[in-house]
Amino acid sequence: KRSPYLRNQLRCWLFKPSERKLELISSGMTSRDVQAIFCALAGAGSGLNADRAVNIVQICDEFGDCSLESVDLSSNDIGADGTRALVDVLGNTNYFRLQSVRRVPSVSTATNTSGCITYLNLSRNNLGPSSSKHLKRMLSNPQCSIKTLFLAGNNFGDSGCAAVILGLTEQESVQHIDLSNNCASTAAGHALGAMLPTNGTLTRLDLNFNSLRGAGARSACLGL
Repeated sequence: KRSPYLRNQLRCWLFKPSERKLELISSGMTSRDVQAIFCALAGAGSGLNADRAVNIVQICDEFGDCSLESVDLSSNDIGADGTRALVDVLGNTNYFRLQSVRRVPSVSTATNTSGCITYLNLSRNNLGPSSSKHLKRMLSNPQCSIKTLFLAGNNFGDSGCAAVILGLTEQESVQHIDLSNNCASTAAGHALGAMLPTNGTLTRLDLNFNSLRGAGARSACLGL
């Protein structure tokens, strides 16, 4: 079933071409919606079907040649499938250029963060533990351009948080990550202890409303 948001309110999407932002906050997005949208943006699909209100390509064309640097999908329900779709696109293209011709820059230019997606907010999206492997894959990609990543309130669990944290090992772009309210505890603490000595770019890590204590907390502190 298609979300009412996509059927009836596509023109209410908050596009900010001049600021290079795409914000779809609390908009009823599901995993199926995310797959359709980001496949279209990557040139891997035709976009929205004719029975939807507006074709995604038409909306993207409103950006002209503007680059997309910030994506906020917070407070939706994209789940693990939506995360996988998003990570697949980021992994294959590293960033989107929303143009009438659906092409992306070559991998050889992907290390240039100009025009890259540097801000990604997936907070409160019911991602769950199974999404962590997709996020770890994204973070482990040497071409990753993300600098700020918000993942608060996604019920990753201890092992899921540990997987995301280990994805930051030797990561060279992320400066700020928010993993608050994700049930991190012992395994996440040990992962922090292993990751922190090898990561040279992370400057802010938010772990509020978790359960780091005991051996996990000690491991995390030793890594500082």
